[in-house]
Amino acid sequence: MKQRKQQIRRQRKSSRITKRRTRYQTRIFLSFVYIAVPIFITVMLISMAFLQKSYHLTLRERQTSELQKINKQMSVVLEETRTVSQEIYYNSSIQSLLKQELSGKRYLANDKVAYYINNFAANRDFVDSVVVTGMDHTVYSTERAFSNLSYYRNIEKKWWYRDLLSGLQPYYWFPLADRNAEKTPVLANGTPQSGNQLAFARPIYSMSDYDTQLGYVIIYISKEYLKNIWDTSTWGKTANIMVYDAGRQMVAGNSAGRDYSSILKESAVRPGTTDIVRKKNVRYLVSCQNLDTGGWKIYMVTPMSEVDNYAGLLPLELTLLTAGIVFLLLFVSRFNARAMARPINDLSDLMDHYRESAENDVGAQLTLVQTAGSLSEEALHSYENREDEVGNIYRSYEQLIERLNVLIRENYVKDLEKKDAELALLQSQINPHFLYNTLDSINWMALANGEDEISRMVTALSDTFRLSLIRNNSSFISLEQEFQYISSYLVLQKFRYGKRLDYEILVPDPMPRLFLPRFILQPIVENSLKHGIDLQEDGGRIEVKLDIGADVVITVTNDGSEIDLAKMERLLAFHPKKNEILVFQKEGYGVQNINRRIKILCGERYGLSYEKTENRTICRVRLPKKTKEGE
Repeated sequence: MKQRKQQIRRQRKSSRITKRRTRYQTRIFLSFVYIAVPIFITVMLISMAFLQKSYHLTLRERQTSELQKINKQMSVVLEETRTVSQEIYYNSSIQSLLKQELSGKRYLANDKVAYYINNFAANRDFVDSVVVTGMDHTVYSTERAFSNLSYYRNIEKKWWYRDLLSGLQPYYWFPLADRNAEKTPVLANGTPQSGNQLAFARPIYSMSDYDTQLGYVIIYISKEYLKNIWDTSTWGKTANIMVYDAGRQMVAGNSAGRDYSSILKESAVRPGTTDIVRKKNVRYLVSCQNLDTGGWKIYMVTPMSEVDNYAGLLPLELTLLTAGIVFLLLFVSRFNARAMARPINDLSDLMDHYRESAENDVGAQLTLVQTAGSLSEEALHSYENREDEVGNIYRSYEQLIERLNVLIRENYVKDLEKKDAELALLQSQINPHFLYNTLDSINWMALANGEDEISRMVTALSDTFRLSLIRNNSSFISLEQEFQYISSYLVLQKFRYGKRLDYEILVPDPMPRLFLPRFILQPIVENSLKHGIDLQEDGGRIEVKLDIGADVVITVTNDGSEIDLAKMERLLAFHPKKNEILVFQKEGYGVQNINRRIKILCGERYGLSYEKTENRTICRVRLPKKTKEGE
């Protein structure tokens, strides 16, 4: 029966140790996950943003380069058209023929004029036709006679004829040159006009006096040639190219059936740049460049869906990559957690075995080797020789065992019955300097590793312990110590709440040497956090203020107005001479304790009071001006 109980006890112990080892290892693993995975995912998201930005920049550069090619071809057409017009203007045969026509001779046949004009247009595929007129009739045309483009009576009906007669400019470019009556906009009722006929026209003056106008030369640009320019673009499925004059009128382009005027207006893209414009949840790549002709601009508008194919795959690729690396991180974290937890678990098992051995052999002087359990002597030596914190813990524990053996030798032999009392006395005499020194070591390690926030937090914790563990038989403490304690406490709470907590401590400088009951502010500030700041979605502010007049008044103000003043009044109702001194309500134990201690130590007129404004709660602590520490 006894063996059975021991077996059950060993099984329970083994199960308990296994669970403990698993929990500790899991906590380390989760700590890796909580730190590494969010950081990695954040890095991947930032990388995705940078990659998308870089890819969009590449798209801009490629469209800009594509538009530059088209711009160059279009500029050649415009420049060569002007060159053809000059060659016709200054040709002596044409000048002679127009002078004869002006003198009254009509419809003169001139083979030289036909030869020169056809020769000028022959090697220039962009020329659709050339028309040379006198002042009131057509002299020569490469088009068939009396066509819509060459017959002078038809030319007079064109919307641009009046501009040509004005002669205010040396030459003109006319879009929609085949249209009659008034100039028809490129966009009619929001729909671009198709079949845009672009023409170049200029008056011809006599080379003899430069004052006598002989006629006009009109050069029509081939629609097919311009279409070939647009079709050479391999950018997107529908590269939408538009040429606008200085009056924001479209003079050429391949955007028939599409209205991009609103996109160009909203984009305000500058010449030489490419922007991404969003219109009705559709993104467009918009480029603009200047043409050589004064005030003309050439635009390219491409839906992003036609060129942004890789951008759709990028999130998927990065997601798969992220999933793979996260899986790898989990595997590595699991391995590292096991490796990091092993020495701690081994030391924990070592302590358990030592405790069991000591319980089974009371009074024996045991060593770690004797109580190592499953740990080999070689493993124990490896821990002893380690230079990290694990080695320090092992050596400290080994020294503790040696010290305990010394105490056993000194006390157990003398009086076995006093063992428990001596150990209890030893426990009560442990000096808190060990705690301070340990916290100080952690502080220096944090500073050495650049962890300033950890250093400030450890310093605040050390100050809190130092002030709370001051041994003093008096029920009073100095104002300076009390405010030092509450300052350290709020520093620690600031690390907990972060940006949700803002606080300020207002005290006179220098601090007067006055005394108040020990540690009365911390529970009040804690209540302010619990019942004020915690209930605010965005946190709030705590203000601790010291005012010294006839009495000492400490005001603790916090954001929040959920306090029940009627309930607080019942909790604070207390007379020091009544028998209810030890009767406390289940709620509000802290404020009741503080209020009653103040009234007992200082008098009935002192203590706590609460009030609230629209969105703040104010607690006032009224105390006497006590200049001596003793009760």
